[in-house]
Amino acid sequence: VFTGCSHQGRTEDKETDTVNSGKVTAEVPQEERADEDAQGSIELSGMLQVDGKSENSESESVSTSDENQNAVLVENGGTLTMTEGKLTKSGDTSSADESNYYGVNAVFVTTAGSESSISKSEITSAAEGANAVFATGKGALIHADNVKVSTSGNSSKGIYATYGGQVKAENIEITTSGTRCSPVAAERGSGSVSVQGGTVRSTGASSPCIYAAGTISAEKLEGTADASQILMIEGSNTVTLRGCDLSGSGEYGVMLYQSSPDSTGEGTSRLNTEDTKLTATMEGPMFFVTNTEANVILKNTELKYKGDVLVKVSGNNINSWGTPGSNGGNLTLTAVDQKLKGRIICDEISTVNLKLKEGSTFSGSINSDNKGKYIKVSLMEDAKWKLTGDTYVNVLKNVEQSCSNIESEGYNIYYDSTDSANSW
Repeated sequence: VFTGCSHQGRTEDKETDTVNSGKVTAEVPQEERADEDAQGSIELSGMLQVDGKSENSESESVSTSDENQNAVLVENGGTLTMTEGKLTKSGDTSSADESNYYGVNAVFVTTAGSESSISKSEITSAAEGANAVFATGKGALIHADNVKVSTSGNSSKGIYATYGGQVKAENIEITTSGTRCSPVAAERGSGSVSVQGGTVRSTGASSPCIYAAGTISAEKLEGTADASQILMIEGSNTVTLRGCDLSGSGEYGVMLYQSSPDSTGEGTSRLNTEDTKLTATMEGPMFFVTNTEANVILKNTELKYKGDVLVKVSGNNINSWGTPGSNGGNLTLTAVDQKLKGRIICDEISTVNLKLKEGSTFSGSINSDNKGKYIKVSLMEDAKWKLTGDTYVNVLKNVEQSCSNIESEGYNIYYDSTDSANSW
């Protein structure tokens, strides 16, 4: 039974909803970022170096313990095909920036205009700033197939792309144990990584299964982050998941954010999931959006999490992410053939636009404390909503104008009767 809608003025005595400082950090802290440049100041060098030519490597072991040196480097339009290789790296980096963005001290590196493939191989790094598989620069492309990766130093990711580099991986196995060591990562906006099948695991802090400050797609990937979020998307970047099973134990399940000090950052963070399972083992919200525009599309995705908060959209006081008081989030959440459950909470500097489509169901409440800056809910294509608490919205749109698809359970939806979108 739907008890009906009413309208109520919004209160002015609102408190900013912020997150605890220090508990969540970007995978690479803002203060470590270098200028936007596709080439660092340290010249790359490799124990096995393919410079502007084409080479094959079969059943070869390559090891280096020198500071800043790569085990394998492909550059200047070179090509390399490596099979059944065994690569090992020790010896720390001398520069976190150079390692994070330009491939210094990484194990297997391919730079701008060069292409490589590595298959049926093992890569082990035990050093600071020793990323395993790294494509950097426009036109850099790495194919990785049946590669087993293990990293144990800090800032040592599994597969990684920056500045227009691409990594295309199949059937990978990655484990990392250091801090800021996401198994799958893209950085500097234009890096891209695609994964088809495999397993990943991280045990260190600030090491989500997937970290996207670039573009990442994954299909049939299984992963666990023992001490971090499931995934993090920073700024105007995109993650697409199909048939994946990922879990995390961070303060939040999934974070969409902008670490820029500018309020609300730039662009839109995007997450698209289909036929996927996401599991958060901690009590925090399943999704947290702050200091960014965010667009999340969930299709037939299983969400498992503790607590009762599905989504939190709010400002923050983390690492100077935006200006407190104006660093809220703006989330559009679209559910397609999707089950949603829990509370959606929003502070006075944030907005939520919830779209329930194609048979989706939602059991929960939205903005129950009446703090949100702007809330819009749309029910379309046989969608249903079961209230678990009073809900305050600016706009309610419903293809079923009798509202028979809303079960009130004794609660009310309060809306803005002066908004023309509610004229129905």
